[in-house]
Amino acid sequence: MSLKNVIESPYERYPPRTELLEWVNRTLKLCYTRLIDLRTGTAYCQLFHMLKPDAINMKMVKWTTKLDEDHIANFRLLQKGFHHACVHKEIPVNLLVKDEFLDHLDFLRWFHKFFMLNRSAAAANYDEWAASILL
Repeated sequence: MSLKNVIESPYERYPPRTELLEWVNRTLKLCYTRLIDLRTGTAYCQLFHMLKPDAINMKMVKWTTKLDEDHIANFRLLQKGFHHACVHKEIPVNLLVKDEFLDHLDFLRWFHKFFMLNRSAAAANYDEWAASILL
């Protein structure tokens, strides 16, 4: 399955941040309370893995870490997955690990739109526990 790239428009209406965070929590069965909880990159890796399982090696994701180097490694892994799947989006890694609210909001808005455009029945049957623990 080929993934569709997202074209951003400055006039587009996006869901509010609370809805976006609820979407992440509902989709991955998480309990994030703030956008900066996404700074580790693990949720993005899982969401992308739902869309394109062969593009990202979930064994390489650093799950339990508080170190910026590990967060950067997770985003770099995601970026490699994007390149493998021909997704034309550069991840602002250095901005996302700095806990800047607007950077997180912008990237999550883009990612949500990308996910919704490319989701499939396979994503509905995704086992997030197996992807994070059993790999």
